[in-house]
Amino acid sequence: MGQQVFTKPDLFPVKIYNKIEDNYHLSNKKALFINMKSYYEAVGEDPFLSLPVTFHVKAGLQDPEFSIFKKYYDNFQLKLKEKEAKGEKKETNIWIIKPGENTNRGIGIQVATDYDNLQELV
Repeated sequence: MGQQVFTKPDLFPVKIYNKIEDNYHLSNKKALFINMKSYYEAVGEDPFLSLPVTFHVKAGLQDPEFSIFKKYYDNFQLKLKEKEAKGEKKETNIWIIKPGENTNRGIGIQVATDYDNLQELV
């Protein structure tokens, strides 16, 4: 006696592909960030009230954007020390460092809390 195999009819004869044509500015994280930042600035709003604080450093420690980051980092550290001195909840200055251009899928992403570690990763 043979075994009967039942197959389910194809309920969805049309297959959907998850790639929308010309969606680079939505699917690329850097492009999305640049576009969102430009939008918020164009309407006169601070982009970082809605987006995570982000710095796009292209040329390592010599990049002007890294100098802006360093100033932000130092100010944030100062605020953390002031909160700690007041006995408020201790917080940490945590940064996610993503690798350079044309990388994806989370490869090479690192987390740093100390400025010296950040310098090594940039």
